[in-house]
Amino acid sequence: MADFWVRSIVYKLLWIHS
Repeated sequence: MADFWVRSIVYKLLWIHS
């Protein structure tokens, strides 16, 4: 279940850094 929000945060960080 944690994989859901973990992936969301990772994707968000990558998007912001982009």
